[in-house]
Amino acid sequence: MAYEIEQRFEHIGTEILEASRNALYINMRYLDVALSGLAWEMTTDISRIGTDGLRLLYEPHYLADLYRKHPMLVNRCIFILFFIVCSGIFCALVQRIRNDGIWPVMWQWNR
Repeated sequence: MAYEIEQRFEHIGTEILEASRNALYINMRYLDVALSGLAWEMTTDISRIGTDGLRLLYEPHYLADLYRKHPMLVNRCIFILFFIVCSGIFCALVQRIRNDGIWPVMWQWNR
């Protein structure tokens, strides 16, 4: 019985996140590949929605309540978390470029 309830929550969470992702696709078509690269996972270890850089983690009760109250907030949460992940990756790449000594060469080439 508990397994069936967990499966149902996971199915509902997946439907909510797919609907939000599709809404973001419509408004931001250029992010389709990047948005589909962020997988989601149901967990009760957190109390809201978060990310570890590879997955979007969500607590099913919070996600369902948030979607029921205002579906646009789920879209914003996904976009903000996606932005945080992309910013972190970009900052890590810039830091690596600076550390490897490629940055001055790229800077001079672009002038």
